[in-house]
Amino acid sequence: PAVVSVPGTIVVDRGGPARSLPFTAPRDGEAVITFAASAPGVSWARKGAESAVVSIEVDGRKATDLVVPSSEPVERSLGLGRVRKGRHKVTLRFAGGSAPAAERVRPTGTRVRVPSENAVALRHAPIVAARTGWPFGAPYQNAPPATPLLAWHETRPAATPGHRVIEYSMVWSNEDGGTDTPALMARWGRTTDIEWVYRVEVDESGRRVEGTAVYQAPLHLTFQFTGRYEDDHPVLQTCTDNNNLCDVVSPDPPLRFLLDASGTRPAGRAREAVMDREPWTYRVAAQEMVREGKIEQPSDPATREVGDPRSYLFVEFAKTTGAAAEWGSAPGVALGVRLRSDP
Repeated sequence: PAVVSVPGTIVVDRGGPARSLPFTAPRDGEAVITFAASAPGVSWARKGAESAVVSIEVDGRKATDLVVPSSEPVERSLGLGRVRKGRHKVTLRFAGGSAPAAERVRPTGTRVRVPSENAVALRHAPIVAARTGWPFGAPYQNAPPATPLLAWHETRPAATPGHRVIEYSMVWSNEDGGTDTPALMARWGRTTDIEWVYRVEVDESGRRVEGTAVYQAPLHLTFQFTGRYEDDHPVLQTCTDNNNLCDVVSPDPPLRFLLDASGTRPAGRAREAVMDREPWTYRVAAQEMVREGKIEQPSDPATREVGDPRSYLFVEFAKTTGAAAEWGSAPGVALGVRLRSDP
């Protein structure tokens, strides 16, 4: 079948056996697994209970990890890498990096498919190894610190007719360095970190054009990718506190992420639109701020500190900015809000 569904809930326990399920790929291509993941007793807002981690393998090959930050079910979609037509086995096991309070992961409504839509985007999606602080740092630095939540791709025509450029971006729950929390809220209206990750040109057949692959390196520089590939997936690693990347990966990183990047940003929308489609990402971001003591209690609008994120109003709009007058500054836009009960 094109889609393999597993009825009910799979329970993956700490110290328990791995759970496996067979699936048949109807064609060669990139496999994707989707389920609603929950971890009883887990809360991204509480130290020692932040998350559970489940490791996912295909035919004994490590495909991806998933950080589960909630006791409530959240729909997640992950890449499994390239598979051949025929029978395969997906294995889920409780993984290192899980918080002490985490005892199990409960994937519900599990589905495995090999989609034909956006297959080229799935084929070139980056694998991002977690930051480890190697050789001296803690091995698990993206569970619970800033963890990847979402990925998507965007395409545009390349200079060569028939070719196109694919760019991949990711949303992290926060950044542990760089822009501070009040500045994040002031500039972007969010405390997540959204970064482009990898960009590559492909030809009419979806093959990578040699020499075109680049990634976002430390200091937000753009470097040519010279690292290794797994099939067509570049392997990168988060190597800075603000989620920039390196193409030299530390030995055997304990966590790696291949998120489903088949979705794209709606045309003409701000990047935050991908979070609007997944409202749970705002909850995770707010819980991280609570856990790290970055929310002012009680909230005071007269201070620079961040208050309860639910008290903020976000406005997304499109504008065209004209040129500055001869002696003036560039024209800007001011937005005013009046509450219904406030004259």
